[in-house]
Amino acid sequence: MKTLAIVALAIAGFTFAPTTASAHDHGIKFNKAKHHHSFHCAPVYMGTKEICRTTQCRYGYDSCGHQYVYHVTVVTYANYYSDGSYTTFQKVYRA
Repeated sequence: MKTLAIVALAIAGFTFAPTTASAHDHGIKFNKAKHHHSFHCAPVYMGTKEICRTTQCRYGYDSCGHQYVYHVTVVTYANYYSDGSYTTFQKVYRA
């Protein structure tokens, strides 16, 4: 099937140029003498943990402008990385 697609594109006037980049270098050029790989510097994601869970009262208004109370559960999570850093985020769920 791939051969038919190439033949069809060749008939339509498309040309194919061989690429020198291999699949493993991610398009990043580096000096082989220095062995500098800029894509290896990022810390690796290790996992997510739940840090805190609370239930809160929130207030809303109906279509007539009357105030009402509803409850939400707020969960705080942390994403941990191999260099010891972390990021936190919260998700709010209607209780």
